[in-house]
Amino acid sequence: MHGGVGNSAEWADVAPRVTGRVAIVDTPGFGLSDPLPSPIDDWGRACASWLLDVVDALGAAHLRLVGCSMGGFATIRFAAAHPDRVAGLTLAGSAGGLFADIGLFLRLWTVPGVGKAVSRLPLRDPEAVRRRMFGPYVADPARIADDVLAVALAGVNLPGAREASRAVIRSVADARGWKPAARVDAVLVVADVPTAFVWGDADIHASPDVARALAAQMSAARVVVVPAAGHIPHLDHPDAVADAIR
Repeated sequence: MHGGVGNSAEWADVAPRVTGRVAIVDTPGFGLSDPLPSPIDDWGRACASWLLDVVDALGAAHLRLVGCSMGGFATIRFAAAHPDRVAGLTLAGSAGGLFADIGLFLRLWTVPGVGKAVSRLPLRDPEAVRRRMFGPYVADPARIADDVLAVALAGVNLPGAREASRAVIRSVADARGWKPAARVDAVLVVADVPTAFVWGDADIHASPDVARALAAQMSAARVVVVPAAGHIPHLDHPDAVADAIR
């Protein structure tokens, strides 16, 4: 499951390196999925419920989940609600809800009036997507494949997509950052499913020390730090993330 600026195409270089059956999805309201209704009271709960429908439809009684950023937030919420269904959890990059500061740009999205204007800033070409959407979140934006950018550009310009994304952000964050009630660090520790934290050493949101502190409280957790990688480590080094999943 991809993050808030991502889409299912971003896993294209990871999937061939992973053994077994792989399902890659656009999370509700992102990528090329249908926009969600607004407002959203609890996106984490809604996404965990949606994911249960997905895995049931796939006939996956027991599965490994991989999530990045907001996708990581959703997988943690699913693991907390259905720990018996989760064979393992891989958090690629710092998952939403494990850190407080979401950055000024996303905080502005939550401010009435200002947020609507910011969310409507035009994105007209793939290079603008590379620079503005993905640039802060990877160590080397030049690594991002053109098809990932094309899918992101198409998705963000779907009717209602910006409003849906803003509704999701406002359900978990406000102008001060991530809402305390939406934090999932304690939830992850209590769920205590086997977890791999795959953290870029240049993650914009939180340092690998956050992962180390959480792993120390869990019975089957490990931390893999990916050198020269940002908040979306699989776009910088898909091989390292695939190795951690295996």
